[in-house]
Amino acid sequence: MDSVTTAFDLMRLELEAAAESLNSDGAKHFQASEYNEAEALILKGKALQDFCEKVKALEAEWRDTFSEVEIELGNRENIESTAKKNFIHIESIKNCFICSISKWSRNIREESGRYSG
Repeated sequence: MDSVTTAFDLMRLELEAAAESLNSDGAKHFQASEYNEAEALILKGKALQDFCEKVKALEAEWRDTFSEVEIELGNRENIESTAKKNFIHIESIKNCFICSISKWSRNIREESGRYSG
């Protein structure tokens, strides 16, 4: 599995977690009869679904077009070095993505707060 495919796998997992969190928050507002807040989260949920579909399409395009490309690496040291670099790169992507999701989540909470005031 190449590093881009791994990054898509990580992104899918993080997006699923974000959707679960959004669903949970929306259910809490709905349960508390806070319908304006729940409705705002419904709109965010729909936007998240659209975003997930775009990511899914990009992942499919990557797999269909590029994932078969193989680069020959001379020896085991090169393979290990590349694997370490890929791991560091993936961790960096994951951290950036988590920061983005955190900011997105904070924006949702701030918007929800505007509707409840």
